[in-house]
Amino acid sequence: MLAALLVAGSCSLPGEEPTVSVPRPVQSNGASVDQVADAFALRRDRFVDSLVAKKSTWWDLDAQKGVALLQRAARTGDTSRVAEANELLYRAAARIDDGDSNAATIHGGAFTFLRAVLLFRGRPELLQPATRARLVDGRTREGTVRRSESLLKYRDELFGRSPGLGLDIADPAYNPWRAVNNGHTENHRLQTIVTGMLLSDVYAGATVRGRPAKDATAATDDFWHYFRDAFLRFNGPWGVGSAVTSNHFDWDVASNEHDSLGYFHTQLGDYWMVRDLYSDPVIREHAEILVDRMLTDYAEDSVLGLYTGYSGRVYQRDYIRGRSSWVLNYLLFDNLGYTPAVTGRDAIANDSNWGSWLHLAIATGGYDPANPRFPRAVIDLARNKDDGYLVTEGRAPHANWVEEDFALGFLMSGTGTRDRHAGGFYVQGDVRKGGLNVAPFYGTQPLPPEQNKPVYESTSVVARRVAITRNTGAIQREKGGDGRYFTADDPLRPLARGRLWVSSEPDATGAITHRFDAVEEAGRWLFLRERSEATGRDVYLAVGAASGAWRRVADAQDGRVYELTEPDAATVWEVSTSDDHPSLAAFRADVEDNLLLGASGAVGYMSSAAGTTLQLDTTGAGRHLVNADSVDWRAFQHGFHTPFSDNVHGSRTARLERNGYGVTWNWDPDGDGVFDEPPSKIVDNLAGA
Repeated sequence: MLAALLVAGSCSLPGEEPTVSVPRPVQSNGASVDQVADAFALRRDRFVDSLVAKKSTWWDLDAQKGVALLQRAARTGDTSRVAEANELLYRAAARIDDGDSNAATIHGGAFTFLRAVLLFRGRPELLQPATRARLVDGRTREGTVRRSESLLKYRDELFGRSPGLGLDIADPAYNPWRAVNNGHTENHRLQTIVTGMLLSDVYAGATVRGRPAKDATAATDDFWHYFRDAFLRFNGPWGVGSAVTSNHFDWDVASNEHDSLGYFHTQLGDYWMVRDLYSDPVIREHAEILVDRMLTDYAEDSVLGLYTGYSGRVYQRDYIRGRSSWVLNYLLFDNLGYTPAVTGRDAIANDSNWGSWLHLAIATGGYDPANPRFPRAVIDLARNKDDGYLVTEGRAPHANWVEEDFALGFLMSGTGTRDRHAGGFYVQGDVRKGGLNVAPFYGTQPLPPEQNKPVYESTSVVARRVAITRNTGAIQREKGGDGRYFTADDPLRPLARGRLWVSSEPDATGAITHRFDAVEEAGRWLFLRERSEATGRDVYLAVGAASGAWRRVADAQDGRVYELTEPDAATVWEVSTSDDHPSLAAFRADVEDNLLLGASGAVGYMSSAAGTTLQLDTTGAGRHLVNADSVDWRAFQHGFHTPFSDNVHGSRTARLERNGYGVTWNWDPDGDGVFDEPPSKIVDNLAGA
């Protein structure tokens, strides 16, 4: 059908001044990979300084400060603040039982205290005996015992019979390795298991409920082996327990968490805790590989500190403001596009609260960019997008075109819901944790808690800077307060029209900072422009209705909302920048000259700027075309996949190679299907070697 498409010439609109190109500001991204790795110590010290200076009511902030100060003393030999660090840890123990929900086992409440005890085990000159006794035994300086204000609280919960957590060493019906069990989501299960693993090391030699905390036999009748076995089963290939819900070696790592990318940093931190602290070296090495793989999956979609890839739920869109990934990106990759402050409103430690055990692990554990085992190829992937590349991966196939300051990606095929984000467009704007998101959605609101879980079928075709996507058959699941759902054939089901949400924030004057071209709100195309401060260029986006048009409806959740006049119409997306078009008007003229066909059975679009022809077959995803070539769906059968990396579903190996840096992993080197032996990891951190 698309063979007849003609390339239309671009033009400028009369009377508009072209955008004047300005030299791009020199940012931290100008550093080489080796310079970034070698400067980690400076970034770590800035983060620790920021953490120690931080003032907040976060329940274990004092404990975090204590661990960071003790590690600095261990690293530098300067013990001038050791007494202060111990006092912070001692005092923090009192808050374990103050009712804060973040102190719960399922929220990793024990992690900072476990880090203090295990990281400085055998170092009484750092973790003083009185402080250790307070944390491990609940014993105060006055000699009283406060079990609920110590690690004993967590041990009593996990080593006792805990039906609410699904734990009982004496009853095999309670399986802590199940990723979803008794209503707890995946990250909560992992935090519970890791807490049990590390507690069994802390209390090795003790007997609890007639069972040893740790013994030398392989049987799971002691707590150390019980939780170790749970960890192996939870991660999939070592056992059959979680093969459906949580095979972390055979799944899309960053999207595997059932609660969205918003929990990515907590899950990553869980593995980092095991890697740093657990007594079994084999398990530590497997945990390190999981850390590497999660970082690779994250880094491929990272755009100047923003995560732009697939997420299990739509509310990761709110992470365009940085949130929990901000500290991670600064410490590991230095890819925010600027250097954050140590103190004040934009202090680097301000976003280190829930899940902060990840940031603490990076800052105090020794597995960091300066470590020879840390693959510098991941740093290169996170920072250097070259001229752009396509990410293709997924159990639910997802494609994402990524460049230095923006990304455009969609769910390629599958069911979209609140639990499976359909995709959209991201651009890094204000370097101070700012960004723009444009995304399709159904329902009355794009983000929870108001968002009412619509269900729809999504199909897309994506190439360099262009895409066609179509969401159809939307069902508003919630009927009302009674909790009942509409079905597809319910005559009372409201007609759900596809909508577009454009995040926007007012500036100090109340004006919207994300600027739109002056287009008709009921027109076929929408155009917008956003300046990326880090790169110094304007990024342009066009979104067109393949049939019907757009109409403006009421704003929602700090964003503008447009609605399709035809409910199931496909939409065409194209991106450009001021490097390629001198103004938004020139880009608009170019796009509006392109041929867009919405014929029955197919939607076609020819981008003259990209030199790309796309066809989306509305009758079946198997017949989508890019430049007359069928989409190769095998390219999506990966946990992560770019031109530089691959992790094939079901494979026991993965690799990443970028600009002379490389790393390969094999978690079953002897090929026997048993993963309880040391994995293989080969790192090349010498570019050009």
